[in-house]
Order: sequence, then C-alpha cells, then structure tokens
Amino acid sequence: MLCWQCNGEPLEEAGYSTDLFAAEACRLIKSRDTSKPVFLYVPFNAPHGPTQAPEALVRKYATSGGRGRTTSYAAAIDAMDQAIGMILSTLEQEMMTKDTLVLFFCDNGARVSGKRPGDSGGLALRGGKGDLLEGGVRVPAVLRWPGVIQRGVRCEQIASVLDLLPTLTAAAGIEHANVKPLDGSNVWPAIRKNEVDQRDPVVIAGQRGEFAILQDPLKLIHSADGPRLYDVREDPTESRNLAPKQPEDVARLESALEPFTQFVPQRPRRRRDRPDGSSGKGRPAKRRNR
Repeated sequence: MLCWQCNGEPLEEAGYSTDLFAAEACRLIKSRDTSKPVFLYVPFNAPHGPTQAPEALVRKYATSGGRGRTTSYAAAIDAMDQAIGMILSTLEQEMMTKDTLVLFFCDNGARVSGKRPGDSGGLALRGGKGDLLEGGVRVPAVLRWPGVIQRGVRCEQIASVLDLLPTLTAAAGIEHANVKPLDGSNVWPAIRKNEVDQRDPVVIAGQRGEFAILQDPLKLIHSADGPRLYDVREDPTESRNLAPKQPEDVARLESALEPFTQFVPQRPRRRRDRPDGSSGKGRPAKRRNR
C-alpha cells in the first residue's frame, strides 16, 4: 500500500509505483480536453533505490543467471520499460502519435559499484552518480516525433535538462512570456537538422563547490584541487588532463562560472591548507606521528 498525494490530498493505493504512474498517465491522456494541447511529465522513481520490482519480474531475471541487487535492478528497469510501452500504446490508441513529441532521459549516471571504469554501469566512463566525471553526468536521451524527427539517427548536440523549457517551447511553437532570461538554451534547431550548433557553455554544479563546464568538445572540472580539462569527444574516459597545456581554454571556460558561483557554497578549506596552520577552532592544529 502506497501513501502519497493527488492534487494536494492524501491518497492510498495498492500496487507497484511504476505501474501506478503509468496507469495515471494513461488516464490523463484519455481524459484530456481534446481542444487543448497536452504536456505530460512522468518522473518514474524506478530503478532508484530501494530497488524493488514485482516478484514475477524478479524471478524472470533470477532464472536468467542474475543474483542479488542485479536481479531486482534489471526487473525494475523491465517494469519501467513496460510502463513506458503502456503510455506509448495509449498515445497510439488516441491517434496522438504523429502530433506528440516524446522525450525520455535520465537525471544522472548510475550508482558507482566499484573502483574501475565502467563499474558505474556507464560503459567505460569514469565516475557515477554524484560525480562530475562523464559517468555521473553523461546520460541517454531519446526523442520520438514521427514525421518531424528522423528515425534511427544520433544527434551529437550537447544538451542539459536546463535546455528543456526553451527547446520544448520552440518545438511546440510557443512564445514564453518570462521576463528574466532562461538558464538553458534552445537546441531544437540542432535536433531538427541533426547537427551540432554552437551554444553557451553548460554549467553543472557538483559537491563541495565543484563545477563542470562543457562547451563542445571541451569539459572543465573546476575544484579546489585545481582545474582539469578534457576533450570528451576524443577522450570520453577523461584520462588526459589538458589543463597544463591549454591555459587559455581553462580561463575561457572558468569565466562562464561567474554568474553561478555567488549562489553555490564553496568547498571549505582543508585544515592542512589553512594559512595560519590552525585547525579552525582557535588553536593550532596538532600533528600526530604515525
């Protein structure tokens, strides 16, 4: 039994959350006002922890050689895949497929389960959820709009979740009435043409005051430990730090941080880095012999 809210009112429902999300999405599509456009946001919580799935799906992957968390993780993804299929089938039944842009994407990389590249589930990428390395920030995004977006092509345009509002409003032909400038960029022309357009840098805030700044093909990681610059086209595993050899690119990308740093707490200085050698509590730091 799940206890959550619907339009601000407490609601108890029996069932698996992924299935309930899909059922509600399908209900909203079928009960829509056909004289108005539709925007539907379906944020599945699967396969986020606690990793749970219907017993039938767990058994399916257990008998295929899976075990432990891997089995329940695969089952949760399978359940989400079926739920997305239900929504797409409903669009087809309602004859909305040719008039609907469908976008699927993830919010971050997989959880790191080991110390080697690829242990996060991100192929050979380093890092995972919570990191600014590619394993934490490079995620899949799939779009479908029959007759508008060519089927089976791959677009290399770098995009961020911040780009969704300007991009989707452009695709729908809507002029937003916001007074302040948007943080994201409209990448719809690049998607339509399947080309890579020049755009403003994408800035991603990490932990402890760290940032990643991406402007194709370069990516700068700004941290208290010093800058790291990578060409993520040629070096997606981020094994070669180009910062010492390309200081001009480091300075250019760091300049994009100025509008953001004032809003994000900076990483505290480590005790050993304090100029006065203190521990930060009004007394000298103690040294221990090992």
